[in-house]
Amino acid sequence: MKKEIITINGFPGSGKSSTANMVAKTLEYERFSSGDFMRKIAVDMGMSINELNIKAETDKSIDTEIDNEVKKAGELTKIVIDSRMAFHWIPESFKVYLDLPQEIAKERILNNLKTNKLRQDS
Repeated sequence: MKKEIITINGFPGSGKSSTANMVAKTLEYERFSSGDFMRKIAVDMGMSINELNIKAETDKSIDTEIDNEVKKAGELTKIVIDSRMAFHWIPESFKVYLDLPQEIAKERILNNLKTNKLRQDS
């Protein structure tokens, strides 16, 4: 029997996280986000996500840690994985790629940044 794993990939701003959340909720699956995991690593290391991204350019152990966590999530069943590389690490998954015009992606990212800034200021 094939495992029930869905991997969602796409350009920044394409709605990977929102889609993964909705699909997981609808199917009553678990959800794993490599982006959330990366943010957790940044917090644990006492740095911003931007600082972690810069560090990851020279410290390959960061990518290895994230990749290993994605692979571990791929050992589960009934899970939706939001990650740009999960389709590669979990070839047996049902793969979803979200695409949209760059202008719309830019607008979505900008609106998300504004919304998050307003929440932080409240």
